[in-house]
Amino acid sequence: MLTRANSVNTLTFLRPSFDATPTYLRHKKICTFAYVERTNLLTPRAQDVRTYVQSLYNLLEMKLSGFTGTGTGKLGASVFSVSGGQQIVRQYQSQVANPSTTGQVGQRSKMKLMSQLAAVFAAVIAIPKDGMVSARNRFISKNIGLCSESDGTATINLAGVQLTISSRGIPAVTASRNGAAIDVTLASDATKVADRVVYCAFVRNADGTIQLLDTTVASAPGNDGNFPASLAGSDAEVVVYAYGIKDADAAASGLFGNYNVASGSDVASLVATRSLSTADFAFTKTVGLLLAAI
Repeated sequence: MLTRANSVNTLTFLRPSFDATPTYLRHKKICTFAYVERTNLLTPRAQDVRTYVQSLYNLLEMKLSGFTGTGTGKLGASVFSVSGGQQIVRQYQSQVANPSTTGQVGQRSKMKLMSQLAAVFAAVIAIPKDGMVSARNRFISKNIGLCSESDGTATINLAGVQLTISSRGIPAVTASRNGAAIDVTLASDATKVADRVVYCAFVRNADGTIQLLDTTVASAPGNDGNFPASLAGSDAEVVVYAYGIKDADAAASGLFGNYNVASGSDVASLVATRSLSTADFAFTKTVGLLLAAI
């Protein structure tokens, strides 16, 4: 609160009022003190105090998450932000020399592509969040390296996209069209690394958009241990993905059976709720294959 005093050269500090509805609660800001001033005839000492008090008031303009929590905003030459639950302080840059350099334009185009891809793949991403980092952001971080950019346009190697985060390998996936279906299987025995294999197929439409075509879970390894299955097909370009899940023990196998999992979307939902914990289930890397349009 800023008012004028009746006397000259006066700088008065007022104690906060703690009535039934304190000011600092009504305005959702911390109330420290207010001051009254005569603005045109301050002594040098009073001017210093006024500058200090105004700095404190500027600090109160920061958006605080709590009385002792982290904050975001600008104070003088410092900018405060929060990332991953940590307070970040950086120097304020009033002007950016060139916000449209080739590198910046390329990175923004990659991030835009990855954001769109994350939305398309959201239903089958089998990646749990890690602390404050969401599954979506972990998916983007894992796959943005597959992007390339030219003249401001980003592209990605779709066959390399990872729906999981793992260092465990799995045999390559093979796929072939069979009438209106696509027959999928692994290239070799995978029973040592997987008790079941999740298959997902995405189709590229004529307008260039990508959408989920079909997904299934193969729990029977078959005679060759390569987990054969069948997916809905399309004459358009299709990308097929596969990853394995290995149970830690018989109890984990029984737990998985109780979930009645039938698709990669079911697995993604269970991963998101941590029902499929890494303590009980080990995931493999994702392998992909591109089927050209016919």
